[in-house]
Amino acid sequence: MEGNDLMVSPLEAEQKPERTVELERLIDERLPFVELSELLIEVDGWTHFSDDFEHAGGTEPRSRELRRHLYAAVLAQACNLGPTRMARISDLTYQKLARCTNWYFRDETLKAATTRLVNFQYHQPLSRSWGGGTLSLSDGQRFPVSGKVRMATALPRYFGYGKGVTFYTWTADQFSQYGTKAIPATVRNATYVLDEILDNETELPLLEHTTDTAGYTEIVFALFDLLGLQFSPRIRDLGDQRLFREGKSGVSWRGNPVSVSMPRCGIQEDENRLIHGGHVHACRGYFQSSSSFLPEKTN
Repeated sequence: MEGNDLMVSPLEAEQKPERTVELERLIDERLPFVELSELLIEVDGWTHFSDDFEHAGGTEPRSRELRRHLYAAVLAQACNLGPTRMARISDLTYQKLARCTNWYFRDETLKAATTRLVNFQYHQPLSRSWGGGTLSLSDGQRFPVSGKVRMATALPRYFGYGKGVTFYTWTADQFSQYGTKAIPATVRNATYVLDEILDNETELPLLEHTTDTAGYTEIVFALFDLLGLQFSPRIRDLGDQRLFREGKSGVSWRGNPVSVSMPRCGIQEDENRLIHGGHVHACRGYFQSSSSFLPEKTN
């Protein structure tokens, strides 16, 4: 603190030791070049994630050619090629690719396949070198879109005269992406921070979450605390941020009565104010009833 101003020194990047740079070069030289389609088939052989793509009718028999068309449809969507271009380069028919996309790719099937992949990586010994699966982060990327897209909104700063959407993703410290959601580009990211954390069906033991400045609000701090989780956002220009007020007796930043203490993951005495007084326990009970993995809150 300098006077009434909070001063936060930026972190400086450490230089990589020469032996680390040399090790990276040796590893790169020994890694084989793998076709994306071959990698997809090999990973499915380990995890059988394609079994989670079930027909919307529920009783459709799986032919021998179905898996081949599922792989092509996955690549078409993941690489933003679309079924028309994929049909041209894969020698498959557009009709069958479009049928796989329409009948087998839904939110619930994609989420089940993603959960299976995340769980498989979580149990690999190498993934523990990156993290224990307790920390995650979320961030959004804006993409322009064409045609009629329900979530698309105009935002001239990013899309010019067109429209676009934000793809908001949740990633664990093991570099596994356990959640993705398309959201309007004009809505603050903080509105959706808890969505995939509460809907998390993986085995990741999430305890702490971080976002950038757009992913935090005062209420998000309080909600994480109610859920027994740690919220650790990376807030830009922290010294200029007004975190919360405590009334006339509070310490002043730049002449405004505010609190200068960063909350652990919320402010116990301000929870009632943020969640409308007596509804704190009802709010926590609602979240816990829909999220069985959440830890019990400890004082």
